[in-house]
Amino acid sequence: MNETVGKRGKYAGQSEWLTLGQASLLLGVDPSTLRQWADTGKIQVFRTPGGHRRFSRQQIEALLTQPHPQHRVGSIVEEIERTGNHLVVQPVREWYMTRRWYEAFDEEAKHQMRVLGRQLLRALLKYLRGGPQQQHYLEEGMVAGRGIGLLAGKKNLLAQEAAESFLFIKRLMTEVVTKRKEIHPENRVQWLRRLDRFMDRILVVLMEGYEEGRRG
Repeated sequence: MNETVGKRGKYAGQSEWLTLGQASLLLGVDPSTLRQWADTGKIQVFRTPGGHRRFSRQQIEALLTQPHPQHRVGSIVEEIERTGNHLVVQPVREWYMTRRWYEAFDEEAKHQMRVLGRQLLRALLKYLRGGPQQQHYLEEGMVAGRGIGLLAGKKNLLAQEAAESFLFIKRLMTEVVTKRKEIHPENRVQWLRRLDRFMDRILVVLMEGYEEGRRG
């Protein structure tokens, strides 16, 4: 149902009303998706005199607690986190152990790489949830990614080996997202877009860290 809120109505100056961007960020969906839900009556929307959509914060927060398929991103991320050792951590560990440079790393370096890898994975999974903390989790992932690059540079990995490692992790995470049948198709596309945005930033800081590590 669409309603117009008057200039002196409830909307004016009160934080209980959210813009399209704020509401989509809180729900973890693309603005175009929320706009479609509003236009088809799946979610109530109010309009300002200028025609802009406004959403009730209370209603948006209530939607986050409902077990609707379109809002199951959080629960699916939690499942991936619980089974991460099987889905991601173990394959990464096995792959790294086959690399030429693995034997050249001392135990301390291997431990640091494992810690940084887990930090990066946790940040990515939380980033995939969407919501107002996305930027925070992106920054956490960038710190871990830069640390991985720095370590790789200090241990004299070749640039192509560092890039190969990055691409392997990205490919593995892409497969995890695309093969989970319980993810709604719309959310799957959204997750893959987020994954690309996250990993693109990680690649930049990883190579910055690598160059710094090479310089000593």
